[in-house]
Amino acid sequence: MKTVFRLVLLALMVMSVASCVQQWTQEEKENAEHFLKSLSLVIEDASYSNKKGPGIVSTQDFAKHISSLQRAFDEANLVRDDVLDKIHPELKNNYRMYFQKGAELIINAWTNGKNYDERQGLALMDSWGDWYEKNRSNIIIPR
Repeated sequence: MKTVFRLVLLALMVMSVASCVQQWTQEEKENAEHFLKSLSLVIEDASYSNKKGPGIVSTQDFAKHISSLQRAFDEANLVRDDVLDKIHPELKNNYRMYFQKGAELIINAWTNGKNYDERQGLALMDSWGDWYEKNRSNIIIPR
Protein backbone atom coordinates (compact mmCIF):
# COMPACT_ATOMS: atom_id res chain seq x y z
CA MET A 1 0.00 0.00 0.00
CA LYS A 2 2.86 2.38 0.79
CA THR A 3 4.33 1.79 -2.65
CA VAL A 4 1.03 2.56 -4.37
CA PHE A 5 0.66 5.73 -2.29
CA ARG A 6 4.20 6.79 -3.24
CA LEU A 7 3.52 6.11 -6.92
CA VAL A 8 0.30 8.12 -6.79
CA LEU A 9 2.07 10.95 -4.96
CA LEU A 10 4.90 10.87 -7.49
CA ALA A 11 2.43 10.94 -10.38
CA LEU A 12 0.64 13.94 -8.85
CA MET A 13 3.95 15.75 -8.40
CA VAL A 14 4.92 15.09 -12.03
CA MET A 15 1.52 16.30 -13.23
CA SER A 16 1.73 19.49 -11.13
CA VAL A 17 5.23 20.24 -12.44
CA ALA A 18 4.07 19.56 -16.00
CA SER A 19 1.14 21.93 -15.55
CA CYS A 20 3.55 24.69 -14.44
CA VAL A 21 5.42 24.45 -17.74
CA GLN A 22 3.76 27.03 -19.92
CA GLN A 23 2.79 26.32 -23.47
CA TRP A 24 3.74 28.99 -26.01
CA THR A 25 1.87 29.67 -29.21
CA GLN A 26 3.84 30.58 -32.31
CA GLU A 27 2.36 34.09 -32.13
CA GLU A 28 3.58 34.51 -28.53
CA LYS A 29 7.06 33.36 -29.53
CA GLU A 30 7.06 35.86 -32.40
CA ASN A 31 5.87 38.66 -30.12
CA ALA A 32 8.63 37.83 -27.60
CA GLU A 33 11.14 38.52 -30.38
CA HIS A 34 10.31 42.23 -29.99
CA PHE A 35 11.55 42.02 -26.40
CA LEU A 36 14.79 40.39 -27.53
CA LYS A 37 15.22 42.88 -30.39
CA SER A 38 14.78 45.87 -28.05
CA LEU A 39 17.55 44.58 -25.80
CA SER A 40 19.77 43.74 -28.74
CA LEU A 41 19.49 47.24 -30.19
CA VAL A 42 20.52 48.88 -26.91
CA ILE A 43 23.39 46.44 -26.39
CA GLU A 44 24.67 46.93 -29.95
CA ASP A 45 24.51 50.70 -29.58
CA ALA A 46 26.36 50.64 -26.25
CA SER A 47 28.99 48.34 -27.71
CA TYR A 48 29.48 50.67 -30.68
CA SER A 49 29.71 53.66 -28.35
CA ASN A 50 32.25 51.91 -26.13
CA LYS A 51 34.44 51.06 -29.12
CA LYS A 52 34.55 54.73 -30.08
CA GLY A 53 35.88 55.63 -26.64
CA PRO A 54 35.60 58.94 -24.82
CA GLY A 55 35.44 62.21 -26.68
CA ILE A 56 33.09 64.42 -28.58
CA VAL A 57 30.30 62.57 -30.35
CA SER A 58 29.91 63.46 -34.01
CA THR A 59 26.54 64.57 -35.33
CA GLN A 60 26.37 61.35 -37.34
CA ASP A 61 27.07 59.15 -34.30
CA PHE A 62 24.61 61.11 -32.19
CA ALA A 63 21.91 60.54 -34.83
CA LYS A 64 22.81 56.83 -34.83
CA HIS A 65 22.40 56.67 -31.04
CA ILE A 66 19.00 58.34 -31.19
CA SER A 67 17.90 56.07 -34.03
CA SER A 68 19.00 52.90 -32.22
CA LEU A 69 17.30 53.91 -29.00
CA GLN A 70 14.13 54.94 -30.85
CA ARG A 71 14.03 51.57 -32.61
CA ALA A 72 14.52 49.79 -29.26
CA PHE A 73 11.69 51.86 -27.77
CA ASP A 74 9.46 51.06 -30.75
CA GLU A 75 10.20 47.34 -30.35
CA ALA A 76 9.41 47.59 -26.62
CA ASN A 77 6.03 49.08 -27.46
CA LEU A 78 5.22 46.02 -29.59
CA VAL A 79 5.73 43.50 -26.80
CA ARG A 80 2.42 42.48 -25.26
CA ASP A 81 2.05 42.46 -21.48
CA ASP A 82 0.75 38.90 -21.42
CA VAL A 83 3.90 37.75 -23.23
CA LEU A 84 6.13 39.59 -20.74
CA ASP A 85 4.17 37.96 -17.89
CA LYS A 86 4.77 34.55 -19.47
CA ILE A 87 8.50 35.18 -19.77
CA HIS A 88 8.89 36.14 -16.09
CA PRO A 89 6.27 37.15 -13.50
CA GLU A 90 8.09 40.42 -12.63
CA LEU A 91 9.29 41.26 -16.12
CA LYS A 92 6.37 43.40 -17.27
CA ASN A 93 6.66 45.90 -14.42
CA ASN A 94 10.45 46.11 -14.52
CA TYR A 95 10.72 46.23 -18.30
CA ARG A 96 8.06 48.92 -18.66
CA MET A 97 9.19 50.99 -15.67
CA TYR A 98 12.95 50.82 -16.16
CA PHE A 99 13.83 49.86 -19.74
CA GLN A 100 10.96 51.40 -21.67
CA LYS A 101 10.53 54.54 -19.55
CA GLY A 102 14.30 55.01 -19.42
CA ALA A 103 14.56 54.83 -23.21
CA GLU A 104 11.65 57.26 -23.58
CA LEU A 105 13.24 59.82 -21.24
CA ILE A 106 16.64 59.58 -22.94
CA ILE A 107 15.09 60.03 -26.38
CA ASN A 108 13.12 63.00 -25.09
CA ALA A 109 16.26 64.52 -23.60
CA TRP A 110 18.31 64.04 -26.74
CA THR A 111 15.65 65.43 -29.04
CA ASN A 112 14.43 68.26 -26.79
CA GLY A 113 17.58 69.13 -24.83
CA LYS A 114 16.16 68.20 -21.41
CA ASN A 115 19.21 67.28 -19.33
CA TYR A 116 17.16 66.18 -16.33
CA ASP A 117 15.31 63.65 -18.48
CA GLU A 118 18.60 62.20 -19.67
CA ARG A 119 19.91 61.71 -16.13
CA GLN A 120 16.60 60.21 -15.06
CA GLY A 121 16.48 57.94 -18.12
CA LEU A 122 20.04 56.73 -17.63
CA ALA A 123 19.29 55.98 -13.97
CA LEU A 124 16.25 53.95 -15.01
CA MET A 125 18.29 52.05 -17.60
CA ASP A 126 20.90 51.30 -14.92
CA SER A 127 18.12 49.95 -12.69
CA TRP A 128 16.90 47.83 -15.60
CA GLY A 129 20.41 46.43 -16.08
CA ASP A 130 20.66 45.57 -12.38
CA TRP A 131 17.27 43.83 -12.37
CA TYR A 132 17.97 41.97 -15.60
CA GLU A 133 21.37 40.72 -14.46
CA LYS A 134 19.86 39.46 -11.21
CA ASN A 135 16.97 37.68 -12.99
CA ARG A 136 18.23 36.70 -16.42
CA SER A 137 18.76 33.06 -15.52
CA ASN A 138 14.98 32.85 -14.93
CA ILE A 139 14.08 34.55 -18.21
CA ILE A 140 13.33 31.82 -20.73
CA ILE A 141 11.80 32.31 -24.14
CA PRO A 142 11.23 29.23 -26.28
CA ARG A 143 12.28 29.52 -29.90
